[in-house]
Amino acid sequence: MTLSDLAPVPPHVDPALVRDFDIYNDMGLLTDPHARYVELLRDAPSFFWTPRNGGHWVACGYQTVSKVYRDFRVFGNDNLGIPKPPVMPARKAFIPSQLDPPEHAAYRRLVDTLFTPARLAAMEEDVRALCNSLIDEFIDKGRCEFVSQFALPLPVLIFLNRMGIPSDRYEELAGWVQEHNSGKTAEARLAALDRIASFMRAILDRAIDGHHDDWVSELLQMRLGDQLLPRDDVVLPMAITIFFGGLDTVKNALAHIALVLASRPDLQTMIARREVNLANAVEELLRFRGLVNQQRIVRQDTAFEGAQIRVGEMVHICNGTSGLDPKANACPMAIDLERTGIKHNTFGQGRHFCAGAPLARLELRIFLEEWFARIPQFRLANDKIERSTGLINTIESLHLAWKD
Repeated sequence: MTLSDLAPVPPHVDPALVRDFDIYNDMGLLTDPHARYVELLRDAPSFFWTPRNGGHWVACGYQTVSKVYRDFRVFGNDNLGIPKPPVMPARKAFIPSQLDPPEHAAYRRLVDTLFTPARLAAMEEDVRALCNSLIDEFIDKGRCEFVSQFALPLPVLIFLNRMGIPSDRYEELAGWVQEHNSGKTAEARLAALDRIASFMRAILDRAIDGHHDDWVSELLQMRLGDQLLPRDDVVLPMAITIFFGGLDTVKNALAHIALVLASRPDLQTMIARREVNLANAVEELLRFRGLVNQQRIVRQDTAFEGAQIRVGEMVHICNGTSGLDPKANACPMAIDLERTGIKHNTFGQGRHFCAGAPLARLELRIFLEEWFARIPQFRLANDKIERSTGLINTIESLHLAWKD
């Protein structure tokens, strides 16, 4: 029996709440994940049980997803994904992500100092320059493979520079993060995590002897009270958490946005002519194409959304269903770049709201500004779109063209 085979349904689970849904191998997710989310919103309970991947709960829809995020007493973040590893490592792999209140707050405040408005403003020129440098490489060719030539290097190179990490292996490093986020087994995810942890230890070793203007050096100098943070138990998992946040999410957000816009010349015209507020356009496109999924572990036996849930059970949060929920956004399948009151959970909610969300929004806005100033109209060069899914709805390749 493989992990994607059907596991026995626990006796406390109402049979009416059971659906056959494989978060790693579902064909709908691998062909058009957002169409699949619409099906789930229409046909499935907002909180249901799937017997795939060892058996776990799935949360869908804006209201239910938001409840899971906000109730940390019932839905804890101290987990390493679905399916669960047989034994949890003694040390936290991700801080502050794996911590819940009251521990979480102090470490989150430290991470937030890296993403202040002043710091983001200081990064804007570098983001803009790299954006144009990447476009220079392919604009005259009239086509590009968008993921490898733009969506991957833009956020990853910016991020590695701020971390103080050499960029010569950026594709390999991003590949490790993707291996973790798309890992179908606990063993695969832990193997990728071990590679990243070993790499980050070496980076910390290099930075510990000197003071540099980068985030890794800052982490090593951070204090709680008058004490430096313990290197192996706190600084390393903080660095790993930040590393993960910068190497996969924005890459895929760029790819999803480009895919949507490639078939909508009307929206391209609105953006190129600056007929809409581009920050608002970013928010609407993130709503329409929510791509990040999260997972939680049940911390107490209780009733939730008509289900009886038990300690230790896992919950997969389908963030992409939030923005497409008609109860949250009117006419959710229509892209309205001037929409107001946009609701989505692409960056999560509550205490674990993504610390790097302001940087992600900055990079996506600058993409719209700089790309459409130079390539105001583009299209799909072919319909061969490679995908994978798991914690991230990943677009592996996307071929665009703008010349005949």
